[in-house]
Amino acid sequence: MRYGKKIFFIIVFILLLVISLGFLYLKSTAPDYNGLLVSPSVNKKISIERNRLGVPKIEAENLKDLFFAIGFVHAQDRLFQMDLARRLADGRLSEIFGKIAFESDKMHKELLIEESMEKSYKYVVESPEIYSLLKSYCDGVNFFIKRGRLPIEFKLLKYKPERYCVKSQVKYLEISRNISIYQAAE
Repeated sequence: MRYGKKIFFIIVFILLLVISLGFLYLKSTAPDYNGLLVSPSVNKKISIERNRLGVPKIEAENLKDLFFAIGFVHAQDRLFQMDLARRLADGRLSEIFGKIAFESDKMHKELLIEESMEKSYKYVVESPEIYSLLKSYCDGVNFFIKRGRLPIEFKLLKYKPERYCVKSQVKYLEISRNISIYQAAE
């Protein structure tokens, strides 16, 4: 009976230790919402404050800096989701999930959104203001990625997200539009 109690307490101690270390590890991968950041992509001061629920409030003196901040905040909160959506649009989920995602990749490559995406991208390139804002958004996402404190999903799947660019963002927006149209037609 005496040994049973000792073994029980040792097991409880080990479980508490594992849970504590797991919590500390997860906390180390959470985004840092405090501090001052400096980026050459920002022209004026940006303020990002979060309420007690984590909802961001962004203040910027111009649209370009605002889009940078939105990209940064989106990456802080949703980088893994954003990367999956981009890979879905490109038909590249199987690069991280293997054979299980092959049919999804095949379907998205067969959607032939490349032509409509190219038209949208051409429109964006021909509109310097829109291109500049989307580039600022991507710069904000890339600034977060460059800082290196990535969500735990990237560590678990053993890969790093690629840099964001305007073209991949336009492709994501185009496939989102196509999915919305398809769902509305049902």
